[in-house]
This record gives sequence, C-alpha cells and structure tokens, in this order.
Amino acid sequence: MARRERGAETYARRGPIREPYDFVLIVCEGAKTEPTYFTSLKIRYRLSSANIKIMPADGSDPMSIITFAENAASRDNYDRIYCVFDRDEHTNYDAALQRIADSSEGKAGRLIAIT
Repeated sequence: MARRERGAETYARRGPIREPYDFVLIVCEGAKTEPTYFTSLKIRYRLSSANIKIMPADGSDPMSIITFAENAASRDNYDRIYCVFDRDEHTNYDAALQRIADSSEGKAGRLIAIT
C-alpha cells in the first residue's frame, strides 16, 4: 500500500474555538467587603481572573464611583464597566443613574449601574 503525501495545511494550527471573553471592570464603593465578594464569585464559578478586574472607588457615594469608572474607561479599553453601589441614603443616587443613562458609555451599554 502506497503512503499518501500530506500537505503543509494538514499540520497547520487550527484557529480559535471559543470567542474571546469580555474585559470587565467592576467598580464598587467598599474597599474590603465587595471586592472579597466578587473575588469569591470569580473563584466559585471559575471565571478568568485576567478578564475581570475589581477595584474600589475613591469615594463611597454613587457619583464618585461613576467618575472613577469614567476615568478608567478613558484609560483602558474595557468591554463593560459595572458601577456597584447601594441606594442607602445617598442624595445623588438618582443623579448618578441619570449620569450613566446620559453618557455615551451608558448609551452604548458599556457603563452599567448595579444597585
């Protein structure tokens, strides 16, 4: 039986099978509790830690969280940024939600409020 010659394309590396994951930033108001919670979710659900970054904002009110997220969006190329804050008794809660809705990032679905 004669052996058939194989072409170079037979040995070529196959292309990627999966779609690449989104690069996500989670900005939260707490410095310990929320980052620990989201880190444990990453571990529990075996999510790629290279694609999810969790950062506490400089302040705890919703507007400072959104400002921090907007600055991060201008520096890095995140696919989505989640702003996590409680309603609590923040006087600027509604203004913060409106700021996200009015922003170009918010209209594009890249800046999202989680309350």
